[in-house]
Amino acid sequence: MTGNEQSEYFKVMLAALAEINPDLASRTRHMPFGMVRLTTGKMSSRTGDVITADWLIEQAKKSIYKILDKNGSSRYSPTEKDDIAQKAAIAAIKYSMLRVNAISDIAFDIEASVSFEGDSGPYLQYTYARCKSVLRKASSRSKEIQSLALNLEERNLARSIMQFPDVVAEAATNFSPNTICTYLFHLAQEFNLFYAKHQILPSDSPNSPSTHSSLTRLALTAATAQVIKNGLYLLGIETMEQM
Repeated sequence: MTGNEQSEYFKVMLAALAEINPDLASRTRHMPFGMVRLTTGKMSSRTGDVITADWLIEQAKKSIYKILDKNGSSRYSPTEKDDIAQKAAIAAIKYSMLRVNAISDIAFDIEASVSFEGDSGPYLQYTYARCKSVLRKASSRSKEIQSLALNLEERNLARSIMQFPDVVAEAATNFSPNTICTYLFHLAQEFNLFYAKHQILPSDSPNSPSTHSSLTRLALTAATAQVIKNGLYLLGIETMEQM
């Protein structure tokens, strides 16, 4: 594995290896990957225009703290707030680099990477936390979920959930974690649309879903949470029960 700037060299090297040791050449693969660039251009140690991983994590944490303060973080203890900021910062950095095809260069934008509303690691963590919040509010029920005609948003969400094993297999075959990133982002979008349009938990409201309909929606919510957690685990990203 090297930067993509060395791709031509390895084409020559592997061609030569095939002449010397065909068996070894057939079992050798060069995997190029893109370079991380700043939004202002390419990093350069010669000019001093370079950043460290520690500095990047701290900057991401500061940005997460600002978002938490803006959204009202008084309900969290200092320890909980720091834990959220740390995990969300790591998620922001990892996801922003994994969501791009491995051979493509990355222009890292810290503000976009920490957003709770876009294609980002914290957005997926927030969707997972939203699922878990709904499930915590749900009272335990002993009735079985009956077969129901699902509405459009429920059907789309269920289809997306079912695709997860195939997406993982494709990502593994092609060495492309960005496939999982794209899938998880679309799954989160499907769930948040479903969440916005339909009441999940029953209440005394006349428009409240029936018990069986609510159980179906809770099952979809639980499945979404589990898939997001599993997918982020494969990307090396932790989930949180609340954000």
